[in-house]
Amino acid sequence: MSAIVFDIGANDGNSSFPIVNAYKNVTVYAFEPTPTLLPRLENMQKSCERFKLFPCAVSNVEGFINFNLNIGDEWVGVGESGHGGTNSVYAIQRKEFSHCKVGKTIEVPVIRLEKFIDDHSEINQIDYFHCDVQGLDLEVLQGLGKHLSKVKRGCLEMPLNYNTRIYPDQKYDCADAVRFLHENGFIVDRIDRNDDHVCEVNIYFSRLDENKRVKSVRWSPITPEDIWVRSRLG
Repeated sequence: MSAIVFDIGANDGNSSFPIVNAYKNVTVYAFEPTPTLLPRLENMQKSCERFKLFPCAVSNVEGFINFNLNIGDEWVGVGESGHGGTNSVYAIQRKEFSHCKVGKTIEVPVIRLEKFIDDHSEINQIDYFHCDVQGLDLEVLQGLGKHLSKVKRGCLEMPLNYNTRIYPDQKYDCADAVRFLHENGFIVDRIDRNDDHVCEVNIYFSRLDENKRVKSVRWSPITPEDIWVRSRLG
């Protein structure tokens, strides 16, 4: 049986190409809305039937959404084509990344994964869920709805805290993601910094075996996490 990997915000395939090339029993579902990145992804799809490309954004809504193509992107290289890792629904407004500016705004389709999986009945389990969508990672997880339980393990990118957000319009931070994961049957395996400025972190998580879960435990009125959340809102 083929394992299934979701790569949300696939960029140029840097995360998913090595997986699909190294493991013959893995099928990758890749989601990427940036037009300049699609040709390379399309070539992979043509050469490997286990790589399935969907040229759209992913969130907890359906329809169309404005999408910013940035220039001066340090993650992929400086250029005028609007390619790179910081293309996003939200505009960057942080001094550490002031060189990344919106070059063009386009409209792209956006989907919820709950409906996507409803329409793809072959997806019974998501063995690994990689999400890097520049400010909407938790919304992507929320959009899984009733299919969230299909995810076995994964990684998402979040601001370290409210004050380190690269995208000021972003709603959630690391504490929000940890709470959501805990309340939905996951444990956090580790949290690593994502950039030199320590603005964002990668949260690695996995589903907790229901036999090991203490079902009677509830969040107390005030927890260390609550103190953290309240202090960041000041």
